[in-house]
Amino acid sequence: MQDMAEQLRRLRVEAGAPTLRQLSKKIEENPEFPGIASPSTLSDLFSGKRLPKWPVLESVVRALDGDERQWLLTWERLVMLRETQALTTASDPTRPWAPYPEE
Repeated sequence: MQDMAEQLRRLRVEAGAPTLRQLSKKIEENPEFPGIASPSTLSDLFSGKRLPKWPVLESVVRALDGDERQWLLTWERLVMLRETQALTTASDPTRPWAPYPEE
C-alpha cells in the first residue's frame, strides 16, 4: 500500500501538485469519472491508509492524467495480495475467526 501511495504522490506532483480540494472538485465535476472522492478520502489514498475501491482510484488516475491500465494492474495485484493474506490468516489455527469468550 505504501508503494502505491508513493507512486500516486509522484503522479500528483507530475500533474502540477493540485490540492486535495482541487482534485476532489475536478473529479466531482467530470461526469466521465466513475467515482467521487472527498478531500478526506484523497488524503487516505495518498497516505496509503487503505486500499480504495477501483472507481475512486480510477477517477484519481484519470484526473492526474495517469496510465489507467498500469494502475488497474497495480490495484488488482494489491487486491489479490490482501485476499491471499486474509485466507492465510483464516486458515491459521492459532488465529481463530472469532475469539472464544473467557469463562
